Amino acid sequence: MTNIFKNISASEKRKILKKLEAISLDFEKNTSLLGRISSSNLIGILESGSAQIIRTDHNGNVIIISDLQEGSVFGTKFSLLDNPEYDIITKEDARIVFIDYDYILKIDQKKSIYYQKFLINLLNIMNDIVYYQNERINILTRRTTREKLLEYFYNESKKYFSKTFYLSFNLTELAEYLSIDRSAMMREIKRLKEDKIIKSSGNKITILN
Repeated sequence: MTNIFKNISASEKRKILKKLEAISLDFEKNTSLLGRISSSNLIGILESGSAQIIRTDHNGNVIIISDLQEGSVFGTKFSLLDNPEYDIITKEDARIVFIDYDYILKIDQKKSIYYQKFLINLLNIMNDIVYYQNERINILTRRTTREKLLEYFYNESKKYFSKTFYLSFNLTELAEYLSIDRSAMMREIKRLKEDKIIKSSGNKITILN
């Protein structure tokens, strides 16, 4: 995904954050972010650590919507965070920069090339998020556990330009991300290995054909 400060120097980054009255906050592991944020119109930039956007349905089932790593951007305008079933949970200690979305378009950027770059990067990120969401829909609409697993593995292979890659999830999280039963997923992974379609070692996956 595009870095929101791509082609922007460190000094220019500081100027942008100052103009936008950005606030940097630290959160401990396993913190619910939406319970700590008073405004519903913020954009968050994950400066360090990791987090997950999750959805908990009325039956208590947890689905991982998105895995957020360093540099990830999220917000109510494009991450469905205004839905009460959604939350953001930190996976480890994290530092997040918050920007009020309404400030972004108020800044006069005609004389500021670096701010124009910032807006272009933000637009590209929003496009990336739409692409990612469409990719996710494509996975979830697959009919069987095997089809969902293979679609996810093939997508990860394309992302890393390699048939060998490392899962960013543990197996419980992978089942939640794919919205499938963990036991059924484990059985299907075993079958995929027996059929010599994949091989795995820990979180390392290799697609064999």
